[in-house]
Amino acid sequence: MDTADQSPSPDRGDLPFATLFPPHLPGDPWRPTARTAALLHTSLSLLADEIDDDIRTHGDRPVEAGAEGSWSVLHRLPRSTWDGGTPWRRNMAAAVDDLIADLERGRLPFPRCPAKHHGLGLALADAEATLDEDPDLVADEAAHLPADPRVRDRWRPCP
Repeated sequence: MDTADQSPSPDRGDLPFATLFPPHLPGDPWRPTARTAALLHTSLSLLADEIDDDIRTHGDRPVEAGAEGSWSVLHRLPRSTWDGGTPWRRNMAAAVDDLIADLERGRLPFPRCPAKHHGLGLALADAEATLDEDPDLVADEAAHLPADPRVRDRWRPCP
């Protein structure tokens, strides 16, 4: 995992998403808008917290079919991961933290391993669900960030 040069994540409100992800210029490669990056950062941060909650609550106990309601998030991973113990779960949390660090450095959160792939997929699904369920909350959270007139206001996980 990418752990070099990581520092604790600052509060989302302290991150300069408008600077890290400036509006697109003609000919620029695709990158998320500041608003998309902020929403994804929030989603990844919540996911990391939920993984930590599952570790504290369940430790090494495997996820069991039918008991998914007692888990915060690890039950949403493929069943082949349900027997993963605490060290594996901590690695999953670290993978999500790496994706958060990518955004905090102004980089795309590129999944470089299966854990990051699953973490990013969960975070994208959660971000889209949040927008669908409470678009006003998302709009309020992003109000301080500039809108990109070339991008629709609707969340688009894929360009």
